[in-house]
Amino acid sequence: MDDAFELSAAKMREHNMSDTAIEQFAHLYDVWRNDQSSEFIRESTVEPIKTVPNFHEIYETIDHDKAVNAFAKTAFIKLNGGLGTSMGLSCAKSLLPVRRHKARQMRFIDIIIGQVLTARQRLGVELPLIFMNSFRTSHDTLQVLKRNR
Repeated sequence: MDDAFELSAAKMREHNMSDTAIEQFAHLYDVWRNDQSSEFIRESTVEPIKTVPNFHEIYETIDHDKAVNAFAKTAFIKLNGGLGTSMGLSCAKSLLPVRRHKARQMRFIDIIIGQVLTARQRLGVELPLIFMNSFRTSHDTLQVLKRNR
């Protein structure tokens, strides 16, 4: 293996990661290094998007009933597994205060919940909200959701 791998493996050992985890990383690193997989997207093949269509412009081109039917089969899935320890938090980053709204402090999770509730109301469909938590973020997230019922 090369120096980049050895530096990564040394950091993994410093963080007491198992030999199995390091071996798995070595395998995936080797696959990536030798370009044995077409699943990896190389930066050199990525072209920047020049224009991004506005959601409302796209929505206007879709039959309303078909859109509602599609949304009825949709769920909001939010990755919520990271702790904000590097920011001085001991909880999920989604619990970080980000702004005030009508004299109320709001966190990322409050904004997410508000977006889902608004979409449910506008479309008249359930739209489940699914948080992909880690064992470290699950409890705090569930407490917030219980208070927002």
